[in-house]
Amino acid sequence: MGKVFFRDATDGLNYVCSAGTVNSNSKRLISTAGHCVHHGSGGTWHQNWTFVPYYDHGNRPYGTWSAYRLVTFNGWANSSDLNYDVGFVKANDLSGVHIVNRVGGNGIQTGQSTSRAMTIIGYPAEAPYPGDWQYYCQGTTYASGSRIAMACPLTRGVSGGPWLFGYSNSTLLGYINGTSSTTNNGRTTLWSPYFSNDVWNLYNYADGV
Repeated sequence: MGKVFFRDATDGLNYVCSAGTVNSNSKRLISTAGHCVHHGSGGTWHQNWTFVPYYDHGNRPYGTWSAYRLVTFNGWANSSDLNYDVGFVKANDLSGVHIVNRVGGNGIQTGQSTSRAMTIIGYPAEAPYPGDWQYYCQGTTYASGSRIAMACPLTRGVSGGPWLFGYSNSTLLGYINGTSSTTNNGRTTLWSPYFSNDVWNLYNYADGV
């Protein structure tokens, strides 16, 4: 898991998100939210997109990885449909090494139950969180319309952080079943798109670009 930095080319402002590496044939994929790679309806792709694994109070122990290709659903890019607020990034190599070979990669699961024990990890950057370190929530997800939700007080900046099933404190890896998309005004709950077979197809598409 790590912190994301980018410039929104639509409004010209700089933002942060969260993300997690995901294993694939290319060993180059990163999982995040759609709004962390594209502005959505009326906008365009973000610029200067970089990922810092295990960002630690300004330290970058595994370097800074730039984006080779940003990928999201047309449903997000064209319509800002929160059901499709999913993104993948294919990273450029750093010193000739694929990112998953350098830091490891989470698995990915789609088509699972809407009620699962999950660990949500990310870099909340809105008060009371400073955005300089990873925070997490653990609980059980539930269906919320066509999306899934879980009680979690993490604030904006956690967007794109992985929702992990079977997270291990020893390997620091799990299986990505969701991604932080939206929160409520009280900052008590997080929502993720449900990871359907469409997400599996997007993952495979991103791996092949």
